Amino acid sequence: MHSHQHGFGVLDAYRLTRSAQVWPLLPAQVVWKSDTYYANSPIPYSMDRKLQQNITLSLDDMPPSLHTLEHVAITVTIDHTYRGALILDLVSPSGTVSHLATSRKKDSSSKGLRDWTFTTVRCWGEGPLGVWSLQVADDTSIGIPPDTEGESRGYLLQWSIKLYGTNLTSLDIVNRKILIDQVVNGDDDVIPSTCPPKPTNLQDITFPDSPIGNKLLKVLSALAAVIVSILFLHILITFIYRKMRDKKNSYRSALPPVTLRHLSSTAEEEEGLLLESRDNNENEWNEEIVEDKTTL
Repeated sequence: MHSHQHGFGVLDAYRLTRSAQVWPLLPAQVVWKSDTYYANSPIPYSMDRKLQQNITLSLDDMPPSLHTLEHVAITVTIDHTYRGALILDLVSPSGTVSHLATSRKKDSSSKGLRDWTFTTVRCWGEGPLGVWSLQVADDTSIGIPPDTEGESRGYLLQWSIKLYGTNLTSLDIVNRKILIDQVVNGDDDVIPSTCPPKPTNLQDITFPDSPIGNKLLKVLSALAAVIVSILFLHILITFIYRKMRDKKNSYRSALPPVTLRHLSSTAEEEEGLLLESRDNNENEWNEEIVEDKTTL
């Protein structure tokens, strides 16, 4: 069942999970597109009447591999003075109605619909053969009425239909539904066993198709573990070294300028005292030399 307001409704996670265990892959998608149908027909300005265009699809029209539908696309070109008043419905050969477009009061564009494509999935699983009907109506409660009574506000100029499906037959779909009902109801016998049993011990894990032996794989694994450990220690040591260096630099930068000036002046004073002491020593030595000469 499909709702125009809520789609296919709330999904059953349990049913989806169980179905995935037995669901066969779908065959390749098949696409068929019709010719463009030039209608050039006025759309009646009335809620009681609709413009209806029909096409009949037969086996001669369809590719041999298109048996069931997945979704359908309709492309239309319509002239209309108030686009939001357009109502479009598609009726499948099985009688399923798809509301492609409903009336929209705020859509006041006068450009109409130019190569506008609508899609529907309401006919999923149905057959493509039969009469397809495109119905176009004009909501008279929206927009400005035509100047002349009985005149139309818009025209359906052209349209085309495009079908998407597969080569699954109706019997294939029925068999799939039966299979899904069985597995959802707890019948595990229909689930194919394609996976090998899970090993209970790590020692049981082997690599029969490996070009290298299991021993070599173990050696390579141990070597990789050692390399990773060395890299980790290198990163850790580098991190600690950088932290200590940054802490030392931050301590140096935190010293106040007064302390630096004090250290500088103290060094200058010590240097001055050394020079003064050296001068005094030289003077005393010169005086001793003079005394010795006088004595001689």
